[in-house]
Amino acid sequence: MTHQPYPPQSDPPQPYPPQSYPPQPYPPQPYPPQPYPAQQFAPGGYPPGQFPSPGQVPGPGPSSPGVCGYAIASLVFGILGGMLFSCVFGVMALRRTKSGGERGRGMAIAGLALSGVWVVVWTVVCVLAIVGEATRDSDGAVAQAGTVSSEALAIGDCLSELTESDDVTDVPAVPCGQPHKGEVFAVIPLSGSTWPGEQQLLRTAEDKCDRALYTYSQSGVADPSIEIFFFYPTQDSWTQRDDRSLVCVATPAQGTLTGSIKD
Repeated sequence: MTHQPYPPQSDPPQPYPPQSYPPQPYPPQPYPPQPYPAQQFAPGGYPPGQFPSPGQVPGPGPSSPGVCGYAIASLVFGILGGMLFSCVFGVMALRRTKSGGERGRGMAIAGLALSGVWVVVWTVVCVLAIVGEATRDSDGAVAQAGTVSSEALAIGDCLSELTESDDVTDVPAVPCGQPHKGEVFAVIPLSGSTWPGEQQLLRTAEDKCDRALYTYSQSGVADPSIEIFFFYPTQDSWTQRDDRSLVCVATPAQGTLTGSIKD
């Protein structure tokens, strides 16, 4: 086997013709320029162009004044009816809040206003209580109708109404010449330091009131329409109000009485 070389190429290589490309312009940008947002400075910051001096540390803004304790106390006592304390604390609060160093002026004014309301209410209650009380003449007899404390009843008092209740504090009294439902004929004092109990008081009242009616009115004993009604102390009135008496009352079984049954 023989080796035959290729004959040399006689044609020289042909260079590529130069290509020319026209310059392509960039397309216009579709986005408009965006402006930078304005800078905001928090309270206590520095405006543009001003900076803290060396060593200066920015601090918080001015703090709001606190609420005056006297104003709170005035409002609380005004709500509860403590008129004296409410007025004192209210005046002190008005002085403390006048310069604006403390808040709460409105609460102090409200406390003083509530104290004024309480004064009016108690004045009306006292006036009504005084007007509603029965008046007595120089002999101690009821001269004008009104209420009498059950613990202040006296022999000869005439009562326009009798109510059975566990705790009677006031009863309506009238002059005996007017129609009434009962006449007090005995007030019996009780001894002892401890409450004797309801059953013992009932037995004592029945015994002593029956005997007292014989002394006060023989005609009342003989009248079958007359019954005996009595008031006796409860455990609370015995211990809290020092109530130590039985009150015996003559009352008609039906209708009313006019005039005294005393012989």
